[in-house]
Amino acid sequence: MEPLLKIEGLSKSYHDLEVLKGVDLTVNKGEVIAIIGPSGTGKSTLLRCINFLEEPTAGIVSIGEDKVESLPQHKKQRTFHPDITKLRTKVGMVFQHFNLWPHMSVLENVMEGPTLIKKKPKAEALEQAKYLLDLVKMGDKADQYPLSLSGGQQQRVAIARALAMEPELMLFDEVTSALDPQLVGEVLEAMTNLAKKGMTMLVVTHEMRFAENVATRVIFMNEGKIAEEGTPEKVFHNPDNPATKSFLSFSKQ
Repeated sequence: MEPLLKIEGLSKSYHDLEVLKGVDLTVNKGEVIAIIGPSGTGKSTLLRCINFLEEPTAGIVSIGEDKVESLPQHKKQRTFHPDITKLRTKVGMVFQHFNLWPHMSVLENVMEGPTLIKKKPKAEALEQAKYLLDLVKMGDKADQYPLSLSGGQQQRVAIARALAMEPELMLFDEVTSALDPQLVGEVLEAMTNLAKKGMTMLVVTHEMRFAENVATRVIFMNEGKIAEEGTPEKVFHNPDNPATKSFLSFSKQ
């Protein structure tokens, strides 16, 4: 299999608090990685360090041929590495909160990035946006505005907006945790369909059924490290780490 993402020795500290402690991870094209674990163990920070929304304290992030090495602490005044922008163009990210532009229609939200940043012709961006909205079953809401939509509908538009930038890797950060329970399924269905189409995905989630049924690999994070990883069958039904067993038994209660 061909590696798409490689993380080497990734660490992140906030003053004296070490959130990530030398994480190593390789993700192949087409893999769906579910990242599970207790709150406060570095899961969301890991995603945010991959596209440098948070600057790692140390470590290397490579996506394809683009490689960014975090600068030593004493050189942090040169915060913006010239290759970060290139790396970010390969990564789409969907957050817990939808962050849609309220003054733009659903269709305009999806078209904005490709036309403004990628300079895609408007007609081409329009066709792409319609296709992506159909993909997440939001084509019939194209002319509506975000505030008229349910949370699940807004989140599906946010997924389409991220996909419009044609990323090679999609990051999902607890995208269902702010939704009412009855809306979670429609978002997970959109993500499942993406996985079936071969999109490479890292998904921080508390939805254990999704992780077990859709992921190709499950990572359990604990205390800023990858404490266990393996197939869903292995991690959910025969974990080696006592912390994994404890977390899963608590999650099933």
